Amino acid sequence: MTTDNGWGVTTSILNLKPYSRVMTEPIIFRNRDIHRVEAFIPEGHKHIRILISTTEGDFIFQEATVAAIVRAYIAIKTHPTRREIVMCGMELQDRKEGYAEYQLLEEGCDSI
Repeated sequence: MTTDNGWGVTTSILNLKPYSRVMTEPIIFRNRDIHRVEAFIPEGHKHIRILISTTEGDFIFQEATVAAIVRAYIAIKTHPTRREIVMCGMELQDRKEGYAEYQLLEEGCDSI
């Protein structure tokens, strides 16, 4: 059995491996499919993680992913005509200190 580590997140969840299941179709999560959302900073880390518990299982997103989703949401929600934004993952050699090497960015999606 696992124990709670003070963030409301069990030790076993924090030790999960990166998601590797190949999905053939996108999963659409309705609000009722989400059981719980937790934001936390793991011990020894600087960045937030978001745990989303769903009917399909638990998903943990790193801060850079959540930040990209928030940027995309704001870009569409606050723009008078924009209805879509596409962000693509790419490795950055030149980046600000503290930023992840792999980023989701709007620029450069044509090359992927």
